[in-house]
Parts: sequence; structure tokens; C-alpha cells
Amino acid sequence: MSMIAAIITAAALTGILSTSPLLVYAEDTETSTDQDMRQKNVGSGDSLNFNCGENLIKAGVDEACATFPTPTEVGCSADTQWDVTLQESIELFTPGGPVTLPPGTILCLLDGLGFQTATIPGFDIIVGVNVIAKDPNEPCPTPAITAKATSGTPPEGVMIGDIVCVDFAGG
Repeated sequence: MSMIAAIITAAALTGILSTSPLLVYAEDTETSTDQDMRQKNVGSGDSLNFNCGENLIKAGVDEACATFPTPTEVGCSADTQWDVTLQESIELFTPGGPVTLPPGTILCLLDGLGFQTATIPGFDIIVGVNVIAKDPNEPCPTPAITAKATSGTPPEGVMIGDIVCVDFAGG
């Protein structure tokens, strides 16, 4: 058998000349085009690329990535860094009399963690607060109450959806 005949025979046996691998490749390409890459801008110039729908695509479900409102969309001013939503009610004593803030009340924060002032959409008051990162396995120190990071750019170590402690007495 000549050298050329041996090469052609080997190629035919290994599938190099077959059209089957091309069909499999085309099917894989078509499937992968169904996956959308979502980009989340974390505000620092960095971005996180992730396939938020990977499992949903594999399950045949078409659903978009979760999105979060911006602080201005929840009623905070444009200079708000991040905001939290109270998970408990609290009664504050103001010069105008007592004010009860129910669960779901939003606090607009201009700083990260620590002592700062907070504005409250829908209430005409500004309050002093101390915002503390919460250990997930421990309760908030008394008299602080729990709040959930809702939107904006939380400080390092806190993510949207995390629970923090808010101390109105220490503000």
C-alpha cells in the first residue's frame, strides 16, 4: 500500500474526513448562542461577568438576571451611597414628637459603616445612626435593630441583601 493510500485510510477510519464532527460542532454552537452573558457593573470601574442564567438555560427556562433598584429609585437623594430597609419597627423621639418607623422603612446613607446621618424618604426628619456590620450568627447588640442592604454601593464586606445592625441611640 502506498504512503498516500495509508494516510487516506487512516484519516477515514479516525473520522477526519467524516461530516459527523461538523454536525456535532454546529449543534454545540447553536446551543451556546442561547446563553446570554450578563454584566454587572459594581461601580468601581471593575465589572463582574457571570452567566446568571446558566442553570435556567440548561433547564429550558428564559429568565433575566436579578436587578436591584438604585437609591434614587427608592426615594433617596442622588448623593446617597447606599440604603437599608428596616426589618423591625422603632419609635424615635423627635422635637416634633414621637415617630414610629415601621418595617420596610428606608434609610438613605451617605457613608459606609459607622456613625452618620440618615434621611428617610416619606418622613421629614434626619436621624443620627450607627450602622454596624452584622455577624450572621449573632443578634444585633441592644438597642440596635436589623436592616437589609437594599441598593447603592454598600461598604466593603456588605452586599446587597445582607443584614446590618442600625443603632439609632448611638447615632
